[in-house]
Amino acid sequence: MKKKRLEKSLVRNMRLYANRFFPLLVQRKLTAADKVLENIMKDVKTTDWQRGYINSLEGMLLALRSKDRYVFIKTITPESMGKLNKEFYQQSRNKLLADFDRGFFTAWNDYVQVLKNLPVSEESGED
Repeated sequence: MKKKRLEKSLVRNMRLYANRFFPLLVQRKLTAADKVLENIMKDVKTTDWQRGYINSLEGMLLALRSKDRYVFIKTITPESMGKLNKEFYQQSRNKLLADFDRGFFTAWNDYVQVLKNLPVSEESGED
């Protein structure tokens, strides 16, 4: 029972950080997102789950900086969000996966949730 409470607390804490990080990604304010990520990395990273979540955030940021227009994060469309959200949610709950992997998929699930809830006009140019 204590482990479940701790897991919920970790998820809640990471999502508080992500609520600042993800909108910056969507708006392509990558320098600001990088600073938020640095703060996240200073404050957490104690469990495999958190390391997986943070690894996912780092990958998202690096992919958005990439000149490659075919990287996964740049190909997400409004039409694909429902399916992606379902897949990421299922993987984030899959007990056969390691904690690191579940944290990784939880971050992607959270990101797609943010995308679904933000107006399309939120996106702007890269910095």
